[in-house]
Amino acid sequence: MSDPIEGEVVGHHGRGGADGGGRPGGRPRVPGGLDVGRWKRLWLLPVVFGTVGVALGLLVLIWPGHTVKALTYLFGTYLLLHGIYRFVAALQLKGVDAVARTVALVLAVLSVGFGVVCLIRPFNAAATLALVIGAFWLASGALSAFGAWQRARSAPGRSPGLAGGVMAMIVGLLILAFPGASLVVLAWLLGLWLIFFGASAVATGLAARKLLEQARRSAALYWP
Repeated sequence: MSDPIEGEVVGHHGRGGADGGGRPGGRPRVPGGLDVGRWKRLWLLPVVFGTVGVALGLLVLIWPGHTVKALTYLFGTYLLLHGIYRFVAALQLKGVDAVARTVALVLAVLSVGFGVVCLIRPFNAAATLALVIGAFWLASGALSAFGAWQRARSAPGRSPGLAGGVMAMIVGLLILAFPGASLVVLAWLLGLWLIFFGASAVATGLAARKLLEQARRSAALYWP
């Protein structure tokens, strides 16, 4: 997952100038010159989304007697939530990070599209569900990795989302290469993946909250 709020705190005499992101007497600002007040509660978004993702992942793992339709419904529900999460993130990234905003918008459309297909036409064959999951992870992983790589070009050494994107591509390719794997294996992969990305989202939200608290106490945040 990409991290929409990632930067460092600058002292009162740092790069941001006076205590307002370069505006004497101004309010603290986050990367891209955005008011801290606008981001005040947005750290809750990845925390809530991540918590739901972890809950769905645990449900997949402990579900007694997995069925293809049940897994399809759970995956479709997650994709719809993921699409909403990415869309809201894209709205908030307006004027902050053009690359991250574009990636978030594309991922939102992709997630909602796959989610609607899963919920409207639940699959009866495990191989079909495997192909859909593999295709989604491959595409979303490639987009996430591309966005992280683009950001790393302007901020060397910082590439949030790159490792997760590459991992998603690898898992997606493995699923596409072996779509005939048993339903139990597919359920474990899906459950563990939901927990992994859910935990990552929660960590992102908590990190954002810490950065915002630091910004309110000191000065501006900026893209390192």
